[in-house]
Amino acid sequence: MDPQELLLTGVLAPALAAGVLLGLGWKVWRREDADSDGRWSGAPALAIAFLLTFYLLSGMPVSLLPDSPRTPTGLDWLAWLAVPAIFLLPLEQKLGRWKHLLRGVVAVAMVRLVLNTAFESTFEADVGRRWLAGLSALYMLIWAALTRVCGQRTGASSPLVLWTMAAGLAVLAALTGSAKIGQLGGALAAALGAATVLAWCRPRLTLAGGGVGLALLLLFGLGMNAHVYSYTESTEILLIASAPLFALLADLPPLRFKRPALRTLVVVLLTALPIGIAITRAAMAFAAESDEYGDYYDY
Repeated sequence: MDPQELLLTGVLAPALAAGVLLGLGWKVWRREDADSDGRWSGAPALAIAFLLTFYLLSGMPVSLLPDSPRTPTGLDWLAWLAVPAIFLLPLEQKLGRWKHLLRGVVAVAMVRLVLNTAFESTFEADVGRRWLAGLSALYMLIWAALTRVCGQRTGASSPLVLWTMAAGLAVLAALTGSAKIGQLGGALAAALGAATVLAWCRPRLTLAGGGVGLALLLLFGLGMNAHVYSYTESTEILLIASAPLFALLADLPPLRFKRPALRTLVVVLLTALPIGIAITRAAMAFAAESDEYGDYYDY
């Protein structure tokens, strides 16, 4: 794929799709609109941006019907899961204490289905149960952390945290052997970049609720694909996953600044810290491997 086509499919198209839907949901053409609550638009904006890029890169996801001639990959499952998530995840805000049940169901279903090929052909029964339990628990922990980080801040801070994670995952996946996962992560980053720009202009815009849940669904799904079906090491994936926990450190008294711009800077820097370590590790491994093969060809 040439650079211009990549720019169109992986950046401009998802950014435009997400930006238009978020703009309509939050009525961003109105400077002040206290009655405008566009939280419903977060999940569909990110899902449609992701699905659009998926379609432009690969066409329709493989059918899940039993008579399908091709076996769905983890990315196919993730694309199909994004569709019901558009409608389910915005309900979280209305479920009260029952939201944890919804989160648990989403976590278990997402892990089991995205890793369906591994569960069916690679994992032994005991190993599969441990993977399912461990990844589902990690998913719930990150969801709780992201909800806190993104729910208590307005303006560009929250989408910027998610953008940092998506951009970092895209770079990491590309460095460790999966261009497609990197492109899809980049598309999600482009959509979150559009959300960041809009939130900067209209601080009332937030991705809290369905938008955060959908972003996590895609980030976690892409991360699992990168580790299980590609060559991304578990250490790097866990460093990316820990980013929201680092962002929570901004609530500690020494880092709790009053100026919004300074608060945003601290949150983003804390989020970027483990991501930067992960990318540095992957880049060093990539460089070492390149040098190794370079020496081989010298002979």
